[in-house]
Amino acid sequence: MKLESYETLHCDAGWRKFSFLRLIADNGTTGISEYNESYGSPRLTASSRLYWTG
Repeated sequence: MKLESYETLHCDAGWRKFSFLRLIADNGTTGISEYNESYGSPRLTASSRLYWTG
């Protein structure tokens, strides 16, 4: 199984922004994880873009 693509999703809930990372594998398997850029990981979205796109 190899990772085929990824997607970052963001939702403003008013008091906090929710962020999600979705990974899609070449066999159709998907996984979604929530992360929080508001409290301690402000560079995760940018880092994932650099990592996955080279």
